[in-house]
Amino acid sequence: MNHHLNLEVFYPDSMERVWQALTDPSFLSRWLMPADFEPTVGYRYSFQTLAHKITGEVLECDGKSRLVYTWDDGESDEPSLVSWSLRPDGDGTRLTLEHSEFAAPEPYVLIEAHMNWSQASVALAAVLRMPVPIVYCADEPVIPILERAGFRQPEKEEASCQA
Repeated sequence: MNHHLNLEVFYPDSMERVWQALTDPSFLSRWLMPADFEPTVGYRYSFQTLAHKITGEVLECDGKSRLVYTWDDGESDEPSLVSWSLRPDGDGTRLTLEHSEFAAPEPYVLIEAHMNWSQASVALAAVLRMPVPIVYCADEPVIPILERAGFRQPEKEEASCQA
């Protein structure tokens, strides 16, 4: 069975800027992982974290609207497939991610992948809006990353009981 996950996010940024974030190694290193990447069909890329190395090959690069590559995290016999699609949406860009062709994973694998991509999409939003770089690391909890980017959780109001 082909297991997959989908994630769709709106960014109030141009398609060109979101495309740059998906394909430029200096941008990728800020929201996903340090990267050796080129958006060229046949290019063998790598992403590196403190604990993991992801490798793969770019399979499709359609202008600045679609990017597809294999994703080999070394944990399965066969690589999975990551597909990004961009389309204009009002004053911004609608980005769709499909991560597919997981080889019969345990349920936790899909849950973990969804959590990681969800966190990365938030880090991408922070990077797109920040004029100064932040660094996202998949091995680090997302809250400190968001705090470095200037996102703050609202202060909780003290509960008070008055008679």
